[in-house]
Amino acid sequence: YVKANTPQLAMIGDNRHQGEIVSPEDKLQEMAVKAAVMAAGKGVSRDELENIINRAVMRIVAALTEMGFYLDSTKVAIATKNARAAMDIRYNTVEVG
Repeated sequence: YVKANTPQLAMIGDNRHQGEIVSPEDKLQEMAVKAAVMAAGKGVSRDELENIINRAVMRIVAALTEMGFYLDSTKVAIATKNARAAMDIRYNTVEVG
């Protein structure tokens, strides 16, 4: 989770087994509401279900925010160095020192 207007570097597409989704919160929330409404049938109104999902999403966002996800410049430099080393190993058969 990245707060609004706080640009971050990210590595995506590195999952070997599944695709990844990168999307603004409102788009994910809209997709979840549509899927839940279709699955719920007529037992719960759209507004009730949307409120339930909104509360759940806000709890998740609050929990992630409290965990303090961030990268400082040293961590970014180390991650960049490691990523370059991994790419060198992947594309070069001979290690160059």
